[in-house]
Amino acid sequence: MTHRTTGPRPARDAAFRYIRPGDCIVIVRLSRFAAGLRNLHDLLHQLDDARVGLRSLEEPIDTTAPDGDLVIRAVDATLQLQAAWIAEVTTEGQTAARARGQRLGSPPKLTPEQADLARQMHAGATPPPASSPCSRSQHRPSTATYGSPRTPSRTTRTDGRHPTPFEHTLKR
Repeated sequence: MTHRTTGPRPARDAAFRYIRPGDCIVIVRLSRFAAGLRNLHDLLHQLDDARVGLRSLEEPIDTTAPDGDLVIRAVDATLQLQAAWIAEVTTEGQTAARARGQRLGSPPKLTPEQADLARQMHAGATPPPASSPCSRSQHRPSTATYGSPRTPSRTTRTDGRHPTPFEHTLKR
């Protein structure tokens, strides 16, 4: 089941396939047309690029009116304001978390000892100690490397190539 605001909107999609430059789409209200502010922004620009107007019956929105471009600019400005506000609130939250001594980001994947060992190995200072996980594992080349010889299986043809789907059906 898809949510009403994120799922397909067959009537709107059909209207978008039908419209031509100079047409005007009339909607009852924006909430029935767009799934949110970002979606409204994208749809308004799509209609503007196609030179198609939009008129809402419940909201005072009419992009075909002389001040119709103001609607698009207002949505653009609102999105920019929203993005700036989110960035500001996020920065304030991160600053406050750092002041409380909280570590930001995902938890570390390595212990401090493992991180030190990795830094030493990267710098080429010393080889890994015998107790290191790296020294216990033995690198074995992958059997799936490109161009490696392969033992024939019962589904492999005599010339080494894999059979086509039709060859399977012909042998039965």
